[in-house]
Amino acid sequence: MSQSPLLDVLECVERRNAIPEHFESTKRKENLSLIECACKDVKDPSRAFFRLTGFVRSEFDMLLRLLPDDSLPHRGKAKAINTLEEQLFLLLNVLHHGSCTLTNILASKKLDSQSATVRLLHSIVSRLRAPLADLFLSFRKDRIESMKDVGIVLDCTVIPTNRPGGRLEYGKKFFSGKHHIYCVKAEVGVNPKVGTASTISAIYSGSTHDYVIFKEHYPLFESKLEGSKILADSAYIGARPDLDAIITKPVGTQELASHRVIVERFFGRMKTLFSIFRKPWIFEIDRIADYFNVACCLTNFHILHNPLTAIDSQANSRFLDGMISDYLRKQEAKSLANERYLARLRNKLNPKDSLTPTITSLTAESTSFLNT
Repeated sequence: MSQSPLLDVLECVERRNAIPEHFESTKRKENLSLIECACKDVKDPSRAFFRLTGFVRSEFDMLLRLLPDDSLPHRGKAKAINTLEEQLFLLLNVLHHGSCTLTNILASKKLDSQSATVRLLHSIVSRLRAPLADLFLSFRKDRIESMKDVGIVLDCTVIPTNRPGGRLEYGKKFFSGKHHIYCVKAEVGVNPKVGTASTISAIYSGSTHDYVIFKEHYPLFESKLEGSKILADSAYIGARPDLDAIITKPVGTQELASHRVIVERFFGRMKTLFSIFRKPWIFEIDRIADYFNVACCLTNFHILHNPLTAIDSQANSRFLDGMISDYLRKQEAKSLANERYLARLRNKLNPKDSLTPTITSLTAESTSFLNT
């Protein structure tokens, strides 16, 4: 008995091959929508929807109702993805999985090319950024009982990238010595109680220090604090000497650190929902700001329906530890390769030296044999 057409497509995604012909004929015959086509032949459609987007269907429908009708672009082509529902589904799927996904392949078939799908994605993100910020990005009045004077918790997160092309000096700007990867950074301020993002900075290269980002970001939300204080880690010490902020010192600050963990939970939730920010960036670097802002707003929407837990902070720690372990593994493989190269080079330049250990061992063996 043959497997379902959807499973055939999933296997093709992994092999990066074309969609099977019998699936194409089925798709043309039934003329299904993008969502129906992606969730077809699955016993539990609601679970399939969650697997493809990271959201359950009820949350997706609620988000769709909140968006204005003109917030997403429409295409004039008859075969194009021209409904708000399909375009939002495509965006969530790409954010949740990355570029080479089932929905992306199906969208390319409807739009006749992969580049048309990418252009549509960029258009969706640029049009969604302002409406989502108006809906979900705002300063809340929620406070922690033990620290009522704290209005925001700040921290930076990294988004991995590939090494930029061009001169070596330019590429060094994107290398983070702390995380040992090429990346970009962004600062996010979250509500100390709920954990939703209140302010988002611009995108900076990976070598930029946190306090440098803070100096440029602080004037943008200073007026919204309304006299409340900022909770941050030790990297922000000295950023603004005249700023009346709460800084977590390295010693004796277990209570402050326990309150600051809320921002790490936010990053863990966002990168769990949208794995595109855990892998090297797949689009142009100048597109990261739009995608990151949209992802933060969508994470706020998800947090309002699913509060943050300790599992989210563990997920964020796991992502950071994974980046460091990957770096150490690559460094070990590189050192082993260098040792093998140097050994081959020595053998090539001085072949007699390479034979000396072998001759010595044979002489020792023959001497021991004669003595016996």
